[in-house]
Amino acid sequence: MDNMDIADDLYLLIKDLAEEENIHSVKYIKLVIGKALEVNKKGLFKKLQKDIFPGTICKNTKLDIVEESVKLKCRKCSKIMTPDQKFFVYCNYCGGHDFDIIQGRKIYIDKIEGKTKQ
Repeated sequence: MDNMDIADDLYLLIKDLAEEENIHSVKYIKLVIGKALEVNKKGLFKKLQKDIFPGTICKNTKLDIVEESVKLKCRKCSKIMTPDQKFFVYCNYCGGHDFDIIQGRKIYIDKIEGKTKQ
């Protein structure tokens, strides 16, 4: 998925969240991106601010993009690790090679603020 697809999908989600919260003008968004997704944060920020937000309920939005670290759970010993490198080969505790990614592979809106309709 490229930055344009992600940006379009995020804007639709933002519109839905704003509607649920009765927000007519979004002022702040905190977006969390999992490191495992390898999304170009600068490219996504630019796409949203320059191409998607102008002329919408997000036209004056302050956007913070935070990167979430990857956490792995070993299927053999159940220990949780935060790998330092991109390609993690074995468990530091038991030497196992089978993991579940339990954090760092999602994109989500952590916070949205704005002016509400009266």
